Amino acid sequence: MIFDHLDLFLPIALVVLSFLLKLFIDQNVTAPLIIKSLYELPVDILFLAMSFIVAFTLSSYNNINYGLIYLFIFFIIILFSILGWRRSIKLFENNKKIISAIIFIINFNISSFCLISSVNLIIGA
Repeated sequence: MIFDHLDLFLPIALVVLSFLLKLFIDQNVTAPLIIKSLYELPVDILFLAMSFIVAFTLSSYNNINYGLIYLFIFFIIILFSILGWRRSIKLFENNKKIISAIIFIINFNISSFCLISSVNLIIGA
């Protein structure tokens, strides 16, 4: 049931809401705008995953070392994700759509894996 994991559902809902608001508020939605917004989504997902890692780290004194290691690893991944996001936008704008889509897919898969890993830490904690 959704109420059993409200601590996970609400932050995820906020990321979805943020994505939709950034996309639709005060602008005409076009296909290129949707694509550029999607390319940014892995970075938002990774910050959500990091917030779950922070919650895990602070939930118990026993989690501090393990949580800090995860935070460091996720921080490095976020740096590469931001680089991938920026590169994929530039490639998309330069009509190199296939390579930009490949970078996005890789970036999205990595961020999804990190989110699942962080959720598993929270649920297991």
